[in-house]
Amino acid sequence: MSSNSYKRGWIDFGFDFITNSPTAGQVIKTGQFTSYGWDAENQQGTTAFKLAPDEVMEIEGLSILGPYGVRNAKPAGYRPKLKYVRLILNGQENELMSFNEHMTASRNSVGNRSGQGSDLWDGDQGINLGRGLLNGGDPWEATPKLNPGQSLEVEIGLPLASEGGDGTISQPCVVRVYYTKVKGESKLLYLLGKGREMGFGKPSLVKGNGSVDQNFILGDLETAEDMPPRLIEKEVPDGKNFKLTDWSSLYGGRNVGLPSINNYITYADNNVNTTMNTWFEFTQEGAHISEQFQELKWLNDQYNALRISHIGVLDHNDIRRLRLWRQGRSPEEVFRVDPGRNNFPMPTPREVNGVHHAGMSALPRPFWVWNELSSIQIMDNGTAIVDWEETAGTDIARGAEVAIMGKKYELER
Repeated sequence: MSSNSYKRGWIDFGFDFITNSPTAGQVIKTGQFTSYGWDAENQQGTTAFKLAPDEVMEIEGLSILGPYGVRNAKPAGYRPKLKYVRLILNGQENELMSFNEHMTASRNSVGNRSGQGSDLWDGDQGINLGRGLLNGGDPWEATPKLNPGQSLEVEIGLPLASEGGDGTISQPCVVRVYYTKVKGESKLLYLLGKGREMGFGKPSLVKGNGSVDQNFILGDLETAEDMPPRLIEKEVPDGKNFKLTDWSSLYGGRNVGLPSINNYITYADNNVNTTMNTWFEFTQEGAHISEQFQELKWLNDQYNALRISHIGVLDHNDIRRLRLWRQGRSPEEVFRVDPGRNNFPMPTPREVNGVHHAGMSALPRPFWVWNELSSIQIMDNGTAIVDWEETAGTDIARGAEVAIMGKKYELER
């Protein structure tokens, strides 16, 4: 890139599982072997991807391509199960974002397309982490941000066989990370200021004192009478000129102080069978889930909030309903999600040649989790949904799976 330049594109983090095949329960990451590297901008590397000393980056999206499974072997025509795919930003694992093999859409040629559009794409650029500030987005999109000289890696966790994991994965996987990158402090300030007004018709974020505006409004229309929407005021840095190294102090960055906004993306699998015709909660109570990051039950106070905007439900013959539950609320939000009625299909199906969708579906209105007990629940159709497991010599038993995508807010006390 020239001394002052602006670029959008993607980095392919490739994991050659043919050369180095991981086994159930392993955690692997970029650079662990020379066959686990990256490819971007006509360059390749076998360790972490690093920015130049005068570059900053924001990450707008992520796609998982493969692993595709062996089509004529066990499990025939199905994707191997991943526990999670996470970004490592300058050596720090982001545990607020846990993707699996079903949650991201891709533009590759494998499988059939539904033709359904999505607000999570900008042309060929994935924006399921938010439309970037440098692409006309708003501060509360909270795209992950990297400062000059910082690094980016990808980590993949594999489930145990008892959680539905394959004993060995021997097909390649690519994690495609979509980014916007800027070289030079003057170019960055221009794009945050006049560049927004000229290119996107959005107000400049650069204030008169040289800081960057991070204001946002927090509130749920349903509870506005009891909890009026609040204007949260913030500028970075406080009353001073914004510098290139202040980039990661904006929302989504690893150096952001309170108040903060971050992406909150996860999923849950049932670790035990559902009870017939009874609402099932994805919670560690009763060992309903196997991992803390899969918890879909929350008790937030007035200083912590979640805004869940998109959801995905894996197709299953024995699932019937999805409920977005909040204690004391009426009417409840309940949706039919059985096959043929599911309006929230996962972007990537379990079958390699199944129908793919352009992204998780936006809820009719965002589901706010704030200052109350809340959970996401499912109900079967009268036949219990078995938990995810693998039995030697047989196919993987299909359990239920629900994924969510939104933002996590933390306020000053």
